Amino acid sequence: MQKRLGLLLIILCGFFCSLGGAASPTDEAYQRGKTAYDRQDYATALREWQPLAQQGHPAAQTALGWMYERGQGVARDDTEAVKWCRKAAEQGYTLAQISMGELYEQGRHITQDLAEAQRWFAKAAEALPPGPERNGVIQARDRVAQQLAAAQVPRPPPGPSAPASAQPRRALVIGNANYRDMPLRNPEHDATALAATFAEDAADLFERLGDLDRAYEARAVTAAERSV
Repeated sequence: MQKRLGLLLIILCGFFCSLGGAASPTDEAYQRGKTAYDRQDYATALREWQPLAQQGHPAAQTALGWMYERGQGVARDDTEAVKWCRKAAEQGYTLAQISMGELYEQGRHITQDLAEAQRWFAKAAEALPPGPERNGVIQARDRVAQQLAAAQVPRPPPGPSAPASAQPRRALVIGNANYRDMPLRNPEHDATALAATFAEDAADLFERLGDLDRAYEARAVTAAERSV
């Protein structure tokens, strides 16, 4: 938060101090817009800055972008804010480049793109003379570079997956730790197959027991008849 506040102060300082010695009619119109903006007369500021922005004046484009972002004198419009700021940045206007870097870094009004944020901060750092303003932008550039590096740390590949099976299986052999990854070759060790074998044997056993009961019953009747 402290770094972002410092960078914001740099931007605001440049915004309000960028017109020292203005003399041309274009710069005079910009200065009138700035004076109106300072006293929160946003309608007048918009009236002065909008024609300049449409003519390609980068400082007016940047200021107009900020007005759209904040809804000052116009309806808030994030698309227009980014559009005007980008136009100024593409002309090499340093304050707009810094703004584009922050927009991309924070994902504000635009899809977050750390590579683009680093690119715009780097452009602004190259254009600024040595001093605290340039140092602040360099810190922002390096901060984004660290975020990019952290996001690109390679992850270990996933381990081998267990073979697909229609039904869950359980090993009956104690100590067979590889059963989940390596199917058993002995069907007797497969719980599902063994359960089926038990079912077949049980059915046969019950049938045999039934035969024994019927034979015992016949012998008992015969013995009773003989005793009468």
